[in-house]
Amino acid sequence: MKLNYSYLSSAFKKLTGQSIIEVHTKLRMNKAIDLMRNTSCGISISLKSKYVFEKEKAMCRNIKTLFNFDPPATEEEVQAASLQFVRKLSGFQSPSKANEEAFGRAIREVTAAAQTLLDSLVTNADPRNREVEIERARTRNAKRFGSGED
Repeated sequence: MKLNYSYLSSAFKKLTGQSIIEVHTKLRMNKAIDLMRNTSCGISISLKSKYVFEKEKAMCRNIKTLFNFDPPATEEEVQAASLQFVRKLSGFQSPSKANEEAFGRAIREVTAAAQTLLDSLVTNADPRNREVEIERARTRNAKRFGSGED
């Protein structure tokens, strides 16, 4: 028996009221949120390798480290990182009308989980200076990509 994707997708949506991709995305989002809430490893390589990401490099490069900075991360920075995380998981830059509610809810839930994580982390290290870290990143990027001044 052969089933093509179009037929299977149509039958699945008729039966469940959702597309296969919507169900798959929802499962991945729920698993990621569950892991963020219920593991002690935080958002780190160990969490990524548990489910969400196979390799360290698969993590979205736009998500920056927010812990242990002076001044601390703002709500806007946590929300922006959460948005990038949801975009990476879902594969959507912006959701369709059908996925808008789920996308927004995921961003809010990931933001809350991330803020809880940041609030509960402890370290003996001195807080990092944002300006120093920005300059280090510029130096790394200049080495990696060239200075751009040819």
